[in-house]
Amino acid sequence: MVRKTKLIIFALLCTLALFTCFSLGVDVEATALESKDVDVTKSGYFSTYEKWKKIGYKDIDFSETITPENFILQKNDYLINESNSESYGKEVFQLKDEKFVEIPVVVPTTGLYSFNMDYFSKFDNVLPMQISIHVNDEFQYFESSQISIKTLWANESKVFPLDRYNNDFYIKQKQVFKWLNIDIKDSMNMYFEPLRFMLEEGSNIIKVSGLKCDMLLGNFTIKGYKQNISYNEYLNKNSGDLLKQDPIITEAETPDSKSSPTLQPAVNRSNGVTPFNIKELRLNILGGNSWNAGGERVDYLVDVSQTGYYNIALKVLQAGQKNLPVYRSIYINDKIPFKEAEAIPFYSNTKWKNVDLGYNFYLTKGINKISFEVTYEKYREMYFEIFSLLQDVNDLGLYLKRLTGNSIDVNLDWEITEFLPTIEDDLDKMINVLTKDTEYLQEISNVKKSSEIETMLKMAIKKLKILKDKPNEIPKKIKLITSENSSVAKILGDVLPKLLSQPLDMDKFYVYGNTNLEKATKNVFSNIWISTKRFFISFFDKRYEEKANKDELTVWVNRPKQYVDLLQKLADESYKSPNGKKVKISLLADEGKLILANSANRQPDLALGVSAHMPNDLSIKGALADLNQFSDMKKYIKGKYNPESLVPLIYDDKLYAIPDTANFYVLFYRKDILKTLEIDVPNTWDDLIKILPKLRQYGLDFYMPMSDGSSKKSFASTLPFLFQYQSNIYSEDSFTVDLENEQSVNAIKMMTELYSVYSLPQSISNFYNNFRLGTTPIGIADFGTYIKLINAAKDIDGLWDISEHLGIKQENGETLRYATGAQSANIIFNKSNKQDQAWDFLKWWQSTETQIEYANLLSSTLGPEYMWNTANLKAFEESNWNEKHKEVILNQWSYLKELPKIPGAYMIERELSNIWNKVVMDGENLQNVLSSKVDRMNKEIKRKMIEYNYLDSKGNVIKKYKRPTRKLVNDWLESEA
Repeated sequence: MVRKTKLIIFALLCTLALFTCFSLGVDVEATALESKDVDVTKSGYFSTYEKWKKIGYKDIDFSETITPENFILQKNDYLINESNSESYGKEVFQLKDEKFVEIPVVVPTTGLYSFNMDYFSKFDNVLPMQISIHVNDEFQYFESSQISIKTLWANESKVFPLDRYNNDFYIKQKQVFKWLNIDIKDSMNMYFEPLRFMLEEGSNIIKVSGLKCDMLLGNFTIKGYKQNISYNEYLNKNSGDLLKQDPIITEAETPDSKSSPTLQPAVNRSNGVTPFNIKELRLNILGGNSWNAGGERVDYLVDVSQTGYYNIALKVLQAGQKNLPVYRSIYINDKIPFKEAEAIPFYSNTKWKNVDLGYNFYLTKGINKISFEVTYEKYREMYFEIFSLLQDVNDLGLYLKRLTGNSIDVNLDWEITEFLPTIEDDLDKMINVLTKDTEYLQEISNVKKSSEIETMLKMAIKKLKILKDKPNEIPKKIKLITSENSSVAKILGDVLPKLLSQPLDMDKFYVYGNTNLEKATKNVFSNIWISTKRFFISFFDKRYEEKANKDELTVWVNRPKQYVDLLQKLADESYKSPNGKKVKISLLADEGKLILANSANRQPDLALGVSAHMPNDLSIKGALADLNQFSDMKKYIKGKYNPESLVPLIYDDKLYAIPDTANFYVLFYRKDILKTLEIDVPNTWDDLIKILPKLRQYGLDFYMPMSDGSSKKSFASTLPFLFQYQSNIYSEDSFTVDLENEQSVNAIKMMTELYSVYSLPQSISNFYNNFRLGTTPIGIADFGTYIKLINAAKDIDGLWDISEHLGIKQENGETLRYATGAQSANIIFNKSNKQDQAWDFLKWWQSTETQIEYANLLSSTLGPEYMWNTANLKAFEESNWNEKHKEVILNQWSYLKELPKIPGAYMIERELSNIWNKVVMDGENLQNVLSSKVDRMNKEIKRKMIEYNYLDSKGNVIKKYKRPTRKLVNDWLESEA
């Protein structure tokens, strides 16, 4: 492959491959990693396991259980006695963060073994626990450094609560605290089988360390993995016939237990899905969008009247993987009954369909647990092949960028085989791999039409053939490889997450004997009749009218519908109004509507989640209520919020809003790539400048918010430089700007020279994609990027981290990391006749307790991607975020700095952006540009100050402008001491 060619030609590039936990081609000793600490540049499990098998290591027929009394404990550690063991019946060990226990075992033969353990979760978090496993003081592959241990969850009730419109609402989730037994598997659940570990003949020490966990650890079993028996062997093992049994129907939307609280029901209004209602919304299916990732499992308890064989059929809709099947593993009483049940296909279909699993299942009289689990088994090998190929393509791109100096000269002719002698063969191998994969996809599909993934792979093949046909043109066609949105690397990078998406909607399932099932869909006439009734009902359904009753508090919320629905339900259940009045919460689709509504006297009582700039725009027009009028305002805000977050919400020394959510800008970096290049994580802008040549040497980039491709550079991207260089920005009286002093000029100079002198890329359209692929392995980004990486970049899980924003180092050693973070705020309208009630509701909503409850409800009900970045610092400290990341974010928030608002401040933002464009894009002189732009800023500020009666038409001061400051906020807080 290309990587091996480059190893011969250029040794320095041998370690530059964009290593990830599933690296295929790295030639390492398969027995163990070389370091006692995990080295993310070493081989992943896939390549390690494959090499073990080639060497001749096999699964050993062996089993030994080590009880806690035989664990090796560290000094000051002890076993929990039997009376506190949660009914385990013996002493147990409590494993927590940063604690570990060693487990000794003697095995008869050098070979492959799997691990199994009993555990009892005490972990109060919706996320899985994480542990790591050393064998003989070494990690044997990357996956062993971070192993997810799932907790068990269930609905608090079998009955869905109703919202105020009589629609079903999500049931609250609870963790099931009981002793569980699991095989140790990889965190991404790429393998149906447990992970294998290589143990040497004789004594071995297995070290289990807690990374993010709190569990009681019971018996630990070391055993050789045994393949499941075949279906024919299963039939011979269990005697009996297919029983004659009427269908036992189980609704899928209410499983008895599940592997995650995020496995949620959904609404489907198809005629025939049960339960069904023409008017109200019913949560009547297990939603495929939440049940689509490897290892996600739902369990159902089914009571059968007699022992014997039964059929199982699922009523499903599979529209997520068009023209391709998705797969589910079937468990009976926590065990896969036979090998064929490891991966049952469900083909794409546009209508609900009863799918018989095609096998008979042996159930015993009484309660049986039937479980369905998402599996990647049939896509795993293809995933790893494409992942390895993506690395090869990226390696080729990096090599060519270095070879060509990262510039394309159309007049320069190449003899590429002098540098890459086997390039044609390497490209041919890539084409063959992808061709084989497209044939495999066609083979497992039940239709002749191409799937989206197959089409994408064919596009990649076409581009590779263009390169192979004219290899000497490759340096001129480097964009086909890695540098554009339609490049081979981009295509392969987009294919990988699509392979890992396995959605399947399930309405119900049947356990039945030798009988027929009901039809999955109603006839066409029934569907027409239902559609007609719904049409006429819609004219008379007034439930969703925006206008509240006279005695209801009206709240508009500028957030997606899921957030609003959850808030309405939480308010209905938890908010106790002092006068007993209800709260009507409505979706605000466009916050610009607030200004129009206020002008028409149709404004709400309060609005939540409005952009942080809106309170100033509205308060200067007299539209908002002054929160200082409430006697407990200062006491309420004390300790909850960063004082700086209140500054942009103040006008004329009065507070007009409370922060709702807060953004953050931090440094994201790929640990694996920086380690390979021996680059330290930069701390200051000067540090960044020092590492840029090495990044550029390999065609790698650094990302800043200014590089987002937009011509307008927001305050979020420009103000950090001015703040860190300690520019005042405004003159003392706030009627002009002060940007031509030394500090301001130095700030703007740094801001522009990073691009004009140090050649940062002016446009990176998608930092998340580039970061995941490794072409931009470091950069400054915000909360939105963080959510994507946490939830959608499982292929680089553990390979990246965050640190505080880059800054300016001071003489006293402190690094000033000032950056903005204001995101959204909550306001009360001045025309509201329910201001006291609105303030009471606002205090309830933004209380630490409510913010914590809402954050937990979001993640447990809608999924881990619904992370709530509350501005309430106390609530954020209690959030279920990664503790180390949370510490970084809180540290960065200590450097939060916001620009005080003045009339015409929008012109400062616009002209700072224009300065950057003129200097960087047009090559103009900074000093000349700055002077002209400062004049424009001052003219607009003067115009707005005249409009709001601070200056007369000649520029004379009528009244002083009270610019908000952090000192004012501190004075408020100190007055409550």
